[in-house]
Amino acid sequence: MLSRQISPFARELTALFVEDDGPTRAMVAAQLRGVFRELILASDGQEGLAAFRARSPQLVLTDNWMPVMSGIEMTEAIRKVDARVPVIFITSSMDIELLVRAINLGISAFISKPVAQPNLRHALTLVVGMLENEHLQRKAVEQELALHAFREKYHEHQQALAFRKELRILENDFRWRCFSGAAGSGRGDWIAQVVYSPHDIMCGDSYALRRLPDGMLVLIADAMGKGLGAALTTALGVHGFNFLVDGLDPAAPFRFEAFVERFTALVRKHLLEDEVFLCAWPGCRPAGRNWSWLRSACRPSWWTTAGRCAGCAATTRRCRPMPWTSAPPPTTSAAPAPSCSTPTA
Repeated sequence: MLSRQISPFARELTALFVEDDGPTRAMVAAQLRGVFRELILASDGQEGLAAFRARSPQLVLTDNWMPVMSGIEMTEAIRKVDARVPVIFITSSMDIELLVRAINLGISAFISKPVAQPNLRHALTLVVGMLENEHLQRKAVEQELALHAFREKYHEHQQALAFRKELRILENDFRWRCFSGAAGSGRGDWIAQVVYSPHDIMCGDSYALRRLPDGMLVLIADAMGKGLGAALTTALGVHGFNFLVDGLDPAAPFRFEAFVERFTALVRKHLLEDEVFLCAWPGCRPAGRNWSWLRSACRPSWWTTAGRCAGCAATTRRCRPMPWTSAPPPTTSAAPAPSCSTPTA
């Protein structure tokens, strides 16, 4: 039986068999019994075309010489509806002109009459195998697209979780709080607001605002690069900053430069060879209206600091950072800060 000799995939297909000769139609239909999920029979090309339009079979077997509409004419009409459906031609004779028309229509296989079972089996094996390969290719593409969509969704989910974690690490001790200005200065309470809107979910920019016993210390961090690596470096830096602030002794004087040195030593050992981690350190004493400013940059092999002072026109790496209490606020014309021409070791 053909059903045992043809790929089981054929039982997922619907086939259309068009033949005007009754005995031949019955004989071939008997051989095809059990091969396909459904076998549709038609007695001429016009009836076959109507059945194709109504049922959309995946495979067509047809005689050519038939009344009303020939097999080649039916195939030409089918190609206007479906340019890819396989068609097997069953015919007793074929001239060169008809053969050329059939080839141009993409006929998949030819079977001569009378129909011998080996020839029918060979043609069906060829065409069903071709349909099965196309089906497997479509399934592979669909699975790849589904996997890609899953990966994209998973990646977006992980990015959202990472951004939530990043926001959890950030700390602002002055959120929804204020602190008083200098007594008798006519200044009211101070508030600290932060706008944090990174262009990428995973980025190398971050910050922290922490309360000190006599003021406020701000960290503005930037890890060179983008993506997960920069985000991890910045998260590490901000977490280290918060850890050091939480460990400060409230009774001991705050030493700005020493704090930065401890921070740099903590972060530097975790950087890769080509990473650079930049920080700006604005420090404020609202009660005394004094500001200090420090910059630091570290790589695994070196680090530098810079501060603004009266001895240089701009912030440079060779400036010695100012003491916490020595710098005037940027908007006042207080006495000049001491010169700091001695390079930092």
